[in-house]
Amino acid sequence: MTRSRLAAALLVALAVAVHAPTLGHPFLLDDGVQIFKNRAVTAGAPLADYFLDRNTTSSRADYNTRSYRPLRNLAFRGIALVAGLRPLAYGIANLLGYAIAALLVLALLRRLVSDGRAAAWAAALWVVLPVHVEPVAYASGLGDLLSLALELGALVVALPLLAGDGKRWRWAASTALAAAAMLTKEMAVTEPALLLLVAVALGGGAWRRRALGWLVVAHGLVAVGYVALRTHVVGAVGEQPLTAAGLRDGLRDAPWLLAHYLWISLAPLGHAASYRVPLPSLTALALTLTGLAAVFAAAWRWRRPVAVGLGWFAVSLAPVLHIVPLATDLADRFALFPTVGLALALAAAIAALRRRAAVAALAGALVVYAAASIVEARAWRSDSLLWRYAVDRQPVGGRAQLEGRAA
Repeated sequence: MTRSRLAAALLVALAVAVHAPTLGHPFLLDDGVQIFKNRAVTAGAPLADYFLDRNTTSSRADYNTRSYRPLRNLAFRGIALVAGLRPLAYGIANLLGYAIAALLVLALLRRLVSDGRAAAWAAALWVVLPVHVEPVAYASGLGDLLSLALELGALVVALPLLAGDGKRWRWAASTALAAAAMLTKEMAVTEPALLLLVAVALGGGAWRRRALGWLVVAHGLVAVGYVALRTHVVGAVGEQPLTAAGLRDGLRDAPWLLAHYLWISLAPLGHAASYRVPLPSLTALALTLTGLAAVFAAAWRWRRPVAVGLGWFAVSLAPVLHIVPLATDLADRFALFPTVGLALALAAAIAALRRRAAVAALAGALVVYAAASIVEARAWRSDSLLWRYAVDRQPVGGRAQLEGRAA
């Protein structure tokens, strides 16, 4: 077995070892309204309805004016047809999706960093991040995992085009994968911007190639078409009415939320099913914005791919930073795709450091994060336990308070 195949096999084994304990867990949170109480999943619906009828999204009318994820809903229906409405079947699908995504993360990092060992370490740490427990343990998180794999696939397929490989099938395949990612989860709408960041990280003048421009245009048109279709079906751009005042407040508070996402992405413990983020003071907001800008500027001067990774993290989070109204303050599952950017930043940093000095620290971090993921997964054994954890860890969390009392 070659070294690259061994690394891939070990990565999959690590993902399974950390997350397999959640396979026996029941349906939780909104799995009822989105899966086993949803007639589009339990009884099926005409294929066109999954794309044109918002009521196929869930059994709750208010949810159906917030989300548009037809391919996710079709995946729910497919699992029900093949294996029935069993939590184990959906758990296996989630774990399989996570393992595939891990391999795609490794493939992307290898191409962008050109250091196989650095890419492997960064991918391994990405796999064991405790912030990923929610999308893997939560059956309804299948949409996040599928969208992650599809969007990574779109980027991996496009990379040879940016390096001068003009095979036509790559154009169509990359664009189709990007469209599928958006139809699975709204956050993938930032994919055209990420293409530009990937070209910068790739180096060698990739960002100057004509192929990049045409590819960004193609993916941008797909994104515009997706937003138009979503707005038509759902009846709104965001989860709440879009106003000038809301847009102003969203732009003001986005750095504050971005800093909180960075915190929960890197925190070993303290994750919750519901977060409540207090409004920042002007001083806190100014310090946050200054700190984020300083970190990015330092990374850009030191090693450009590190800055690209940080940019990836920020850009891919844009749809959930409340620039467009959103009902949820923060959610661990929203950090799933953005943390690939942190993995890219880490891989680029490792490649620039003395490996011997870094290995001990990396190994220690791997053990700590893996253990923390296993600890965090214990809360996903039941709804009552999940909400008690949420209340204990963040007593001011609004939804956590209500659900915790009910539990």
